[in-house]
Amino acid sequence: MHFEALLEAAPHPACFIARMRFAWRAESAQAARDVFARARRSSGACWQIYVAAAELEEAHGPKPAGAEVAGRIYRLAADKFPDSVPLVVHYAHWLIGRAEHSQLRAALELALKTLPAERCRPVWDLYVHFEARFGSSSQLRALQDRRAEALPAVYGPSVMSSLFACSSSAAFEGLWPSPDAVSPSPHPHATL
Repeated sequence: MHFEALLEAAPHPACFIARMRFAWRAESAQAARDVFARARRSSGACWQIYVAAAELEEAHGPKPAGAEVAGRIYRLAADKFPDSVPLVVHYAHWLIGRAEHSQLRAALELALKTLPAERCRPVWDLYVHFEARFGSSSQLRALQDRRAEALPAVYGPSVMSSLFACSSSAAFEGLWPSPDAVSPSPHPHATL
């Protein structure tokens, strides 16, 4: 099998992910899980392997057990890679898709506490956009104030940041209430 030869020669995370995908399609759930176990033990294990495994469990695993397994994989990844902002964003999007709002808030709060402030902008932006869609106006305003305090150079007190705060709560999937309103965050995961 070509995948096995490739993994023996160069156990790269992308090769493990491709092998897991192949196992789900052509072999069995157990074969895919065995590849994930090997990938986790490999020297190049990274958060992307966990995200791929969680997504595959969610997509191909039996319902609802696949989603439960995916959740366990995300939590394992969060424990193993606590400083990975992209992992936090992936996990947050997964929780949003499952309407696990209280778990989402807990995960985002933990990330904001443990990650260095200078790396948290994508987490703050995702959290604010989440609260704009699903939270109360008081929750949103309190979170916007916390974000401005944590990132004063970006969201500190100014007329523009206040205007943005008002308009961003009405934004949806790139649609802004005014053609002149522009998101200050070019980050691709900043909107839900």
